[in-house]
Amino acid sequence: MAYFGFATHNLLVPEGMSNVMEQMTSQLETPGTKPAPVVGLEPPAASSNSRTVTLTNETDVPDGLESPVPSSPGGVPMPFWKEWGLWLAIVSSIACPFLDEGIIATAVSSITSDFGSLGDAGWYGSGYLMTMSAFQLIFGRLYSVFPTRPIFLGSLFLFEGGSLICALSPNSHVFIFGRSVAGIGAAGLYSGAMALFALLLPKHRLPIYVAAMGVLYGVAAQTGPLLGGVITSSIGWRWCFWINLPVAIPGLVINLFFLKQPPRPRPAVAGKEGETSGKPADSVWARLAALDYLGMVLLIPGICCLLVAVDNGGTEGWADKTTIGCFVGAGLLIPSFALSQWWKGEAALLPPRIVTDRLVFSCCVFTSCVESCFMVMVYYMPMWFQTVQGVSAAESGIRYLAHSVSYCVVELACAGIVFKTGYVQPCMLLGSILIPVGGGLLSMLKVWSGPEHWATFQIIVGMGIGAATDQPGVVVQRLLGETDAPLGYATVLFCQNLGPTMALIIANSIFLGRLKTGIIDLFGDELDPEKVLSSGATEIRGMVAPEHVPKLLEIYNQSLTRVFMIVIAAAIVSMFAIIGLGTKRIPDDEMIAGRDPEEKGGQRDLNEKGREHPSGEERSGL
Repeated sequence: MAYFGFATHNLLVPEGMSNVMEQMTSQLETPGTKPAPVVGLEPPAASSNSRTVTLTNETDVPDGLESPVPSSPGGVPMPFWKEWGLWLAIVSSIACPFLDEGIIATAVSSITSDFGSLGDAGWYGSGYLMTMSAFQLIFGRLYSVFPTRPIFLGSLFLFEGGSLICALSPNSHVFIFGRSVAGIGAAGLYSGAMALFALLLPKHRLPIYVAAMGVLYGVAAQTGPLLGGVITSSIGWRWCFWINLPVAIPGLVINLFFLKQPPRPRPAVAGKEGETSGKPADSVWARLAALDYLGMVLLIPGICCLLVAVDNGGTEGWADKTTIGCFVGAGLLIPSFALSQWWKGEAALLPPRIVTDRLVFSCCVFTSCVESCFMVMVYYMPMWFQTVQGVSAAESGIRYLAHSVSYCVVELACAGIVFKTGYVQPCMLLGSILIPVGGGLLSMLKVWSGPEHWATFQIIVGMGIGAATDQPGVVVQRLLGETDAPLGYATVLFCQNLGPTMALIIANSIFLGRLKTGIIDLFGDELDPEKVLSSGATEIRGMVAPEHVPKLLEIYNQSLTRVFMIVIAAAIVSMFAIIGLGTKRIPDDEMIAGRDPEEKGGQRDLNEKGREHPSGEERSGL
């Protein structure tokens, strides 16, 4: 299996890793059976109390991989403390990306004030998410054809390098570049963590370790705004990025000097139509040739052109030459990317048969909408607290806890409901109902609104997002076959990051456009809107005479609360995506494992009532 019954954000076993795990565990010796040989591996010798996997010789180790450790994950049972030590070594390297998604939220207002770059605020989140979404697909391919550990360590260096650029950035443009570099590294770390889990930890206990990683992510993502607020208020926003460097050192040292990766079979190169030649890709050049470079070249510039067009159109006008040019570029590049994926077939970044599958498509639309709501809340709710109500970054983080706590509580409750009942649709529908209700109430906030308003409204939205956010991952993990699950989840993960990227740019465009119009309408020539846009979010009270501050705050409030209309629209669209999931129950763990509940170890078809799949396997469908 590539995925297990605990769905979290960004927890992906890259394509190809499920096959690696199956080949490794197939080497376990069982009574009365003879294990099948694997390329480069020797059948395990019989032993009364241990099972091992050994290499035939040193030349059988793929380039860049170390010899196996004495306790290989598919061999001698590992001591409990060592398993958790390996888990800690891997997770310690991705703790910073976990925090990074939320820690910047309460620092945005201070960053815009330092750089005088209120107009760039949307790019501080979108730049990170854009590269993370695009490179998630690329890293999925890289992990399937190259050794895991070097790519994982390279991703860690990329993320830390991006954080260093952000900490030292002299202006907004350099800061956005640093965020983009960090996003690339984060994409590789998320995929690499699950790849290392599959290679280093016992398969039968992987659900425990994946669940523990999911809990860590949830805690980090929800406490990030509070931590960011405290750091920004006490020692400055740059320390939100400086802190990533020392925190990553233990994980880097452990991974670099102590963590030994076992060998794995060399992957076969996929053909244009999805079949493999059966010949391992021995050379580095053969593995490099298997990557979809055309898709990479078309996808990233296409997304950038679309984002710039939307952002520029909201501030400079839709008839602006830059806006039109970027729309034309996106209109050429994105369809070209789609055609390239159809031409490449199974070797594409987004295989067409996966993208066009009803189940995957519905999950992609739903997760894109729900995550868009989540990121709009993360970035714009703290900004409302700091600019409109004039509280500190730390205080805004505390006030945001109303959303965070309700999110976590309902997320855990719905996980239990889905585990017991097997139905994800009720939780998804509940989320799609609560989110627009809460978003509508947030759009009605006033400058003088108290905690009985902003806390209650945040709780409603938090409950909705918590109920819905994990369910697409559960569906793809449980309903797709083992061959399709990695590709399906990679596609869902891509949309999970791409949706918020677009949402933040649209939100920024709405905010700046309404702010500019409101200033012109109320102040006329008394206040230059460009002066406001080139200032920081926390400096507005000093830009006008004291008697005009209430008017300016009212304009700011109207501009920020209008952004929450995106939450309403996205949640309504998510309701229609639920229709594509149908009403069937998700199979339980015994069905997923392919074992008869009454006869342990008896293999059977996962879905006797399933429908034929293009890959030739049967699968259950919703």
